[in-house]
Amino acid sequence: MTSRPVLVLPLAAAVTLTGCEAPTLTSMRASKAVSNEYSYSYDVVQEKLDQRLDSTFLAATFSGGGMRAATLAYGALRAIGATTVQPAGADGRPQGQPVPLIDEFDFVSSISGGSVTAAYWALHGPDRLHELETGFLGQDVEQKLTRYAFSPATWFRLPLASYSRIDALRSELVDVLGDTTYGTLLRRSATHHDRPYLVISAANMTTGSLFPFTQLHFDLICSDLSVFRVADAVAASAAYPVWFNSLGLKNHREAETSCPGEGLAAKVMKQQLELAARIDELGKQLTAARAAVKSSEEALEAAEKAVDDGKLALARAEALEVAKQAEVDRAAAREAELTAQHVRAARRVTRLQAEQVAMQAGHDQKSVARAALEDDHEALQDKRERERGVEQKKLDDLDRQLE
Repeated sequence: MTSRPVLVLPLAAAVTLTGCEAPTLTSMRASKAVSNEYSYSYDVVQEKLDQRLDSTFLAATFSGGGMRAATLAYGALRAIGATTVQPAGADGRPQGQPVPLIDEFDFVSSISGGSVTAAYWALHGPDRLHELETGFLGQDVEQKLTRYAFSPATWFRLPLASYSRIDALRSELVDVLGDTTYGTLLRRSATHHDRPYLVISAANMTTGSLFPFTQLHFDLICSDLSVFRVADAVAASAAYPVWFNSLGLKNHREAETSCPGEGLAAKVMKQQLELAARIDELGKQLTAARAAVKSSEEALEAAEKAVDDGKLALARAEALEVAKQAEVDRAAAREAELTAQHVRAARRVTRLQAEQVAMQAGHDQKSVARAALEDDHEALQDKRERERGVEQKKLDDLDRQLE
């Protein structure tokens, strides 16, 4: 097979599958090598595809997330279905009529809720995708499953060995996807050339690794994928923890000394064990690295705290120094104010003393003036007395003359 440019349209990915008691689905034991034309494999499906974009590999990946994931994948396919592309010749020039992009997809991979849309696309092609909206997406399937889970009838059936919590989900998916097996899916690919190769993935609860529903992985358990129902693969992929338990697959290698694909199985198992050991080692290294990072972060936090404490102590010392200087400045200001008050008081004393001297001088002047006035008064009094004596004498002389 020649190499081609790869175009992948991802819609994220997630693996969700729970444990608990799992119903075991006994797939038909492979009685011959299920490869080439007998198996549902990419190479076989690719040979049956009738595509115009032979030079480009188109793949889609649908994520998990319940009904929202299924609806998202459906909406993406509707948008892709409305898109056309122009094929090009060997010289790169446009050749022929535009073709719908959705018919040119080679591969679709899905997990959980996205597996419903992926399986429906692979089973019925793009022309019947609209039926998924009315037949499944338009219903409140999650509410139906919730009511089923809390139904008293369900709780009475739980102790039965023939019943499991995931049976409700399987029944719901069979209503949507039918009893179609991977063998039927392979036969439809031979007559309908617009169906991509489907890979539905779940989680291997034993090893914790990814388990794609492909013939390669069924070879590891000596089983034939062609007799396995697509709806059961979707149920295993979409089984949400706690709500549903897991599906079990019968491992026929436990009872067989040899089976088709055993050499490949041993090789794959060895690779998985080596990969698991490597992952475990990387996990230990990651744990150690995280511990070292945490220790470094704690040391950094301690250093930052010490720096912050030092900065705080320095800030406090600077604040104390500023406070001391402010106190010194306030003391100097108080001293300057007291000095000014002393100067003002001295000036007032000097002014009072001057006023007192002036008042004393005025008092002395008043005393001198009073003494002068008294002297003048006494002189005037003497003068009057003398004048009276003279007048009296004159009167006496006149009296004597008259006598």
